[in-house]
Amino acid sequence: MSIKKQMAIGTALIAAFCILMVGVMRDAQWVQVLDGSSAHLLRYSGALNTAIYMAAAKLGSPLIAIGLSLGLSLGLVLLRQPGLASWLLGMQLGGAAVAEGIKFIVQRARPTGQLVADTGYSFPSGHTFCTTMLVMSVIYVTLPLIEDQENQLVLVLIGIIWVGLVAAARVYLRDHFGTDVVASVLLAGGLWNVLAPLRNPVVSRIDATVQRIWVREGKA
Repeated sequence: MSIKKQMAIGTALIAAFCILMVGVMRDAQWVQVLDGSSAHLLRYSGALNTAIYMAAAKLGSPLIAIGLSLGLSLGLVLLRQPGLASWLLGMQLGGAAVAEGIKFIVQRARPTGQLVADTGYSFPSGHTFCTTMLVMSVIYVTLPLIEDQENQLVLVLIGIIWVGLVAAARVYLRDHFGTDVVASVLLAGGLWNVLAPLRNPVVSRIDATVQRIWVREGKA
C-alpha cells in the first residue's frame, strides 16, 4: 500500500475516532444506542463463555501486549534490525501513552456490574489498543516472509479474530462500553497509518547509527 493511501486511511480513522470521542463526551444518544446494543449482544451467557472471555482479557492485557512487543523488538535486534525494533516498540509505548492521556481527557466512568473488577477510566480501552498495535506489528514483520497469499490471508484473519475476541471480552466482562473498544481500534489504526511516512526514514537513521556503533566496537 502506498504512503499516500495509508495517510488517507489513517486520517479517516483518526477523524472517526474524534467523532466518537466527542459523542462520548457529550453523552450523545447514538453513542448510548451503540453501547446498549453491544452490551445486549455480549450479555452474560454462562460460566464457560465467561471463563473464555476472562482468559482472552488476561492474555490481551496491556502488560502482556507490551511485553510481547518488547520480545518482538528484542528478536528484531538480534536479527540486526534495530531500527524496525525501535519503531515498533515506540509505536506500542507511545500509542499506549496517547491512549492513557485521552482517558484523563474524556474521564468516562466504567460500566456498572463488572464481572471482573477494573479501575481507571473507560475510554478508550487499553487492552484493545495495545492488542491491536501488537497484532499490526506482528503482521507487518511476518507477512513479507510468507509467500503464499492464502497463508497471508490466514495470518491477517487470525489477527483480526484475536483483536475482536479481546475487544468482545472487555465488553462482555462489563469493563468497557462497546464504543470504548471500537475507539481503540480506530485510534491504533489511525496512528499506525498516519505515522507511516516517518517509518522508513526513522528506521533507516537508527539502523545507520547503530551500524556505525557496531563497526566501531568491532561487532559488525
